Amino acid sequence: MRLPILPAVLFNLVGVLKIIEISAPSTNPVWAVNSPTLQQQTIQRLLETRQCLGCDLRNADLRELDLRDVNLLRANLRGANLSKADLSNANLYAADLRDTSFREANLTNASLRFSNLSNANFSGANLRSTNLTFARLDNTNFQNSNLPGADFTNAQFFNTDFTGTNLTEVRGVR
Repeated sequence: MRLPILPAVLFNLVGVLKIIEISAPSTNPVWAVNSPTLQQQTIQRLLETRQCLGCDLRNADLRELDLRDVNLLRANLRGANLSKADLSNANLYAADLRDTSFREANLTNASLRFSNLSNANFSGANLRSTNLTFARLDNTNFQNSNLPGADFTNAQFFNTDFTGTNLTEVRGVR
């Protein structure tokens, strides 16, 4: 009769291990959960502490926020809306930024090194002196953006649109 208890115990152990595995990259395990209430708490904490390492902000609405000097190292911002946000001097190293909107955002001096920016929209954005080394830029839209002094060294491009973009002193684009 004890056999039915054993699978339940194993299931719980697997569940516990799964939670630990999911939350390991985050400094706060609660941040690894993507629900509207927890996401709002994560955004509030980001605004207060200026950091959210490895946090999950998929599809978050971050439009027009003051995110200067934030540390979003390895954060998941896939599908987020950062239109008109101020991300100057932000650290987005190795972040997942696929399908993210940065329309008219300020990313002056930001670090996007090793980030995945596939299908991201930077139309009208200011990326002056932004570090995009080793970034993945497949189907990325930079139409009418400002990129003087940006560094694209070793970045991967496929079908990237630079129409109407200021590429003065840009490195890594030929």
